Amino acid sequence: MSNPFKNKQVLNFHHADFDGAISGSCVSATLNNNSKSKAFSIGKVGDAVLENINNTDIILLTDISIYGEYLEKVSKEINENKLIIYDHHINQQTLETFSKFNAKSDSVLDKDVCGATIAWYKLMEHFPNNSKLQDLETIVYLSDVYDMWRLDNEDFEYAASINDLLDYKIGYTPDAFRERFLKNPDPFNLSYEEKMIIERKKIRHEKSLKQMENEAMLFDFKNHTFVLVEADVTDYTKMHFMNQVLVEEFVDMFIFKYTGTTQCSVRVPSTSKIVDLNDWFDEFGCIGHARAGGIGQKEFYKLQHILDSI
Repeated sequence: MSNPFKNKQVLNFHHADFDGAISGSCVSATLNNNSKSKAFSIGKVGDAVLENINNTDIILLTDISIYGEYLEKVSKEINENKLIIYDHHINQQTLETFSKFNAKSDSVLDKDVCGATIAWYKLMEHFPNNSKLQDLETIVYLSDVYDMWRLDNEDFEYAASINDLLDYKIGYTPDAFRERFLKNPDPFNLSYEEKMIIERKKIRHEKSLKQMENEAMLFDFKNHTFVLVEADVTDYTKMHFMNQVLVEEFVDMFIFKYTGTTQCSVRVPSTSKIVDLNDWFDEFGCIGHARAGGIGQKEFYKLQHILDSI
């Protein structure tokens, strides 16, 4: 396959989480001065794509995609590799739409690995001798271990500690996180300040668990059981909270509402009767992986309507 990025200016929009930021590092390492990267939430990237599609040679979405009317409006650009998507957030519409693209489309959907892994392998395919991209292999691996929730992997705990560096108040913003690992790709070479951020997050972790236990709301809907709790915590803390609750309760879905906003993250435990959280888009506005995703601010009214009726 020919290299679609050769001699092209590329605008990269990536997801604002661990593997999303690292996917941006991969793009910057590979394309250097021919690219600009920016972190986005899933709910906002669609408008950004439409606003910029004619202002650059290529828009590259890594660890993030577009849905609904946004996807329908740019199917031509995807076929022509003017819009390229490397992502693992998949729903039925994206599967149906991507099945219609021609063989020359460089876009890839793969639910079995994280967005950074897809970006790394595709860019290695096009730039096999890029040493900066090769240097990112370990941090890409850790982002996959964490984002894909590979709990049995011996490196999960360390990957979770690296994720703790993502913090708007005491750590890195997603854009700063991307640039940090672009400049220093060794995830085992942490500064004193970074180690202190991780320690502070551990202390916050214990306090948050106690608060969440006291404030969580349990409710039933359509023969399923849900837990809703408002908290600004890491995925690592969410995992521990879920495990605590599941000891005594059978829960199909955990909804974590961010404090002061209507945006939520959603987790479906392996014991749940729910196979894919995207099946609950119409009821709750859920979108993402099968067992990990979110509810955007524009979709929260669906969940709120259910809560008001209970």
